[in-house]
Amino acid sequence: FGINPDAISLDDASIQISVSTIRDRIVLSLDRLLAPDRIWDWERLMSRHPTKYTPQLREDLEAYAPKAAGVLALLKRVDTDPFRDTVRDAIVAVDQARFLQLVSQDEALQQPATFAEYLGEQKEIGTERRRELLRAAVIRRPGKLELLIALGWITNGDNGKAAKADRLRWFQASVAAAPYNAWAQFSLGLAHHQMGNDDEAIACYTKSHELDPNFMLPIRNLAYYSAENGQFDEAISGLKKALELEPNETNLQNYLTKVERTAAAQVNFANFQSGRFTPASNEERLGMADWCRVKKHWHAAAGLSADAFANDPKLADELNSHRYNAACYASLAAAGQGEDAAELEEKERTRLRRLAYDWLRAELAAYSSQLINGTPDAQTPVRPLMTHWQQDPDLASIRDAESLTKLPESQQKAFKQLWSDVAELLKRTETQPVPKPE
Repeated sequence: FGINPDAISLDDASIQISVSTIRDRIVLSLDRLLAPDRIWDWERLMSRHPTKYTPQLREDLEAYAPKAAGVLALLKRVDTDPFRDTVRDAIVAVDQARFLQLVSQDEALQQPATFAEYLGEQKEIGTERRRELLRAAVIRRPGKLELLIALGWITNGDNGKAAKADRLRWFQASVAAAPYNAWAQFSLGLAHHQMGNDDEAIACYTKSHELDPNFMLPIRNLAYYSAENGQFDEAISGLKKALELEPNETNLQNYLTKVERTAAAQVNFANFQSGRFTPASNEERLGMADWCRVKKHWHAAAGLSADAFANDPKLADELNSHRYNAACYASLAAAGQGEDAAELEEKERTRLRRLAYDWLRAELAAYSSQLINGTPDAQTPVRPLMTHWQQDPDLASIRDAESLTKLPESQQKAFKQLWSDVAELLKRTETQPVPKPE
């Protein structure tokens, strides 16, 4: 914001902030500096894993303390208030119990809109209380874009129907309040995508990109749609543009590599079907498997994935990637879905279900281990992924109660236990922070 507190006195910095036309946004930014994303993880990990993590976390805390002291001193000059000062003191002390006790008080519902927005970002508070805080602020500041968007994002990671519908409503309100805001349009596009409204999602992403051509996220998501529809030239062009804007996004680079690999496989698909072409490397196997996915040849996609894993077992260990996708292919083929599975014999369907079970069981074991032993920075966000497992239509034939009754008794028992274990892991993630939306 053009103010350097390190170069001027605390008094001068306070004056500059106080008279600024964007004072509220500066105060919100200072509050965000006061509580970095990992602050409560420090406390939690030190209590759970004192031997493993304490030395590094102590270093983090020691580096944090002097910076926090300066930010706190500035906040107490420019936004002094007994309640907010007490909340900030609890944060600097990394006293989560005191912090949660304070934000549960009625006085928390009477805070200015920017402080309510800040509290709404603190995922340790709990979704329902954060929603109450933000809604109370909206009543006082109706139409304030930041609050409306925050209310939409508050259930990010919850893929239940009610949560998705709630996100859609708040993002529709955001666009109504600020139709020319690129972030609001992107958020509404994402909500439509999650609801399965692809045409509406594409329209919102396109509008977001028009409003801000240098905003990476709508470019990326439009490229995803192009890739899903087999429009690889458009997808590759969009992904390259997104990488120009965000060159350090490794996920983007990985996805671009995948799309380029799939585009190359498209050329050989007819020969693969006729048996005149056999993929000779994992690069070719994975590319052909993804093109088979696009063409809904689930049986072939599952077989190619199994061949790739046999050739390089480490490939299957990339979480939330090849192995999970392969399980979906096997599940769909076992159910007779797609272009190449309708005539499969029961023996082959049983084998495919066994593959899907083994792959999902391995994924689940890896996530369980990661949740117990991993640091927050290393963890894949387990909660939204397990929720997705419970709702993914690709797995319906090996998950839903009616479908399970049609399976051999041994497989019924195995899959019931698998889904019981998924629910148990999901329950264990209740204290895990939800990742920030992308």
